[in-house]
Amino acid sequence: MAALPSDRVSRGFWIDSTRGPVLGAIITTSSSDANIIVAVLSVLVAFTGSHLWDLIAFIRFWTGASNQPRSALHHQLQILVRNITSPGAFLLEAVLVGWSWRHRGALSSLATVVGLAIICSAGFLVAGIFVSQIVSTSDLEVLAHSGSCGWISWRNETTDLNRDYQQTIFNQAVTYVQTCYNKTGPLSQCNIYVKRAVPIQEMTHTGCPFPGICTNNSAVRLDTGLVDSNDVFGINTDSDLRVRMQRVFTCAPIDADRYFTTRPIPPEFSRRYYDRDPLPEEQLFEWFLGPMTGSLRSLNSTVQQSDYKVMFSTGIDLTPRAYYVPADDKPLSGWHNSTFDLIPELRREDADTHIIIFHNNALRFFTPNNDPIFAAHTEKQVLFDDSSNITMYIADKPASVLGCAEQMRFCFAQGGCTQLLGAGSAYVRARKIAPTSQQNATLRYLFFQTPNFYEAPRAPMLVTRNAVSFQLGIPPNQWEAEVKAWVKFLVAVTQTTITHIAAGPGIVRPDFDQLAEPLDWSGLCSRQRMGAPDGYSNINVLALALVIALSGIIILTNLSLVPTLRYLHRRHGLFQQVMVSWTQESILQVQRKAYEGAGYSKWLNRDAAVPITNDNMLIPGLGAEEFAARIGGMALVAHDARQPEGSLPSPGAFHPPLPSPLSSNPHLPLAYSTGNPEAADVLEEVERQNTTNENPNLLDMRSSIVSGT
Repeated sequence: MAALPSDRVSRGFWIDSTRGPVLGAIITTSSSDANIIVAVLSVLVAFTGSHLWDLIAFIRFWTGASNQPRSALHHQLQILVRNITSPGAFLLEAVLVGWSWRHRGALSSLATVVGLAIICSAGFLVAGIFVSQIVSTSDLEVLAHSGSCGWISWRNETTDLNRDYQQTIFNQAVTYVQTCYNKTGPLSQCNIYVKRAVPIQEMTHTGCPFPGICTNNSAVRLDTGLVDSNDVFGINTDSDLRVRMQRVFTCAPIDADRYFTTRPIPPEFSRRYYDRDPLPEEQLFEWFLGPMTGSLRSLNSTVQQSDYKVMFSTGIDLTPRAYYVPADDKPLSGWHNSTFDLIPELRREDADTHIIIFHNNALRFFTPNNDPIFAAHTEKQVLFDDSSNITMYIADKPASVLGCAEQMRFCFAQGGCTQLLGAGSAYVRARKIAPTSQQNATLRYLFFQTPNFYEAPRAPMLVTRNAVSFQLGIPPNQWEAEVKAWVKFLVAVTQTTITHIAAGPGIVRPDFDQLAEPLDWSGLCSRQRMGAPDGYSNINVLALALVIALSGIIILTNLSLVPTLRYLHRRHGLFQQVMVSWTQESILQVQRKAYEGAGYSKWLNRDAAVPITNDNMLIPGLGAEEFAARIGGMALVAHDARQPEGSLPSPGAFHPPLPSPLSSNPHLPLAYSTGNPEAADVLEEVERQNTTNENPNLLDMRSSIVSGT
């Protein structure tokens, strides 16, 4: 259960084949670099938000631009959308405007533009949150990378190291099953592999795998289903290069009594296996399930045990013995060989046969139990350390037998599937139908990294691992729990060893790296997905590209829209009203008009974005006394003389008086200076209108112009 070290993480761009080439595009980087990217993107999104508001404001301004008379509220809103560059600031100003006009039906005029500002503000608040989701920092998958990527070889010079490695893997698999299988909590130590647990379908009370010799003609069937090399084991390949593997285990207690005999123990057997002479009346228990092969060929029986060991052995001696016979009896290079010759009742052509022998001589229970493997009904007085004598129950039989049929199947996206066969037979047939060399390579590594049921007893049994439940009693189907735990152990071993091809066996212990040999397909070295260690982050390339692309489109559109329309207006006379209004209602042009209204009229660029004065004219601030005096010197139009909004004055209407001049200001227009010859023209016009309209108020205007007061 070795996690991926930081120095064996592949950084940079890669594609998660589970999600496809678009959604699965990922950049793996350090968390510090990812934080910088998030900060930059946050600034970009905020910058984009202001540009998007500019676009919305321009479109709103465009729809409101007209040469027809409109209300003052309308023109105020036009000024606001023209000159305020953020939706938040606009909302504040809009609230002030709405409050001031609250008794004059301002709500309907404000509703649309305020709604747009709210949507824009909320949208970019959400966008800011979305930016943080572009970078994933937890429950990550990364690609493993190692200079020791390779096939775990077994060489004579590394035999001891191989055994050490194998036992370490088995121990880690046991720990992983205990910690992570059937657990739903967010355990960090369970996020090592892309799939926390290989799903296993459990069926009880199925047919006996060896008809006629099962204890109760009932069995348990455990089926992994078709396990995908990418989705479950993390070999990151496209769908057309994947391999799917299925394993099926069908197990049942075997009625071994019919194959059991007893005889006086032969002296040569006692000396060879017990290193002593036979004891008085010592008997040898034997079970004949088939003769042994190899170095044990001289033994015609499968299991042998002294009755003295059964009766007088102390301590726990419950490690089961496993015996294995492949379906076709054909040896497969690098795979397990047969350990004995099966009797016909246990042989199957479509499955490998495993015989597990349980030695129950040391089992003790406080209550009787009816489990077919661990059955215990014989009373025995047991003396405890406190001198108490307790009645306990020991096993009914010195040994029990479990028979298991193991089948395997392989499937390819385009090459079809094999049938459920013995492991070696299924592998040989799969190599013949694999469509590509890459799939053949994946097939090989999957198969040889998968221990068969023969290895299952190397995991400790539940009945001995939990001393309390063992002493208090066990359920009548404890044997089923043992088989299920063993199968989980086997698939956990595959989960573990598959990752060591790309990551290197050194992730378990550095000196194990020397066991790696070059691969047939070196592409596997860059295709193993694993859980990421701390300090790494994944960036979603699609989300990153969308943020940058949309931001770029919005910013470029905003920067180019007004200049383009201005060019079309000047070149071809298009968009006359909106462009003139856009220019004249900018904050600088409105400021110019305010100063001109106070008499500071020497301005250039009246139709440009930035008006300038034609000399170094000094202008007081809008709040200065001189400016206030200039504005205050203008007579106000009487309320009863105001014209309807948007209409022109009638010939007989009253005209407001001209502002009184400030003769000390050299920058005033010529008509405002009392010494200017153009004053005579003004007086003549006053006289003409006085004669025509007979309006006495014009006499006051005339005397004001003449006197300069």
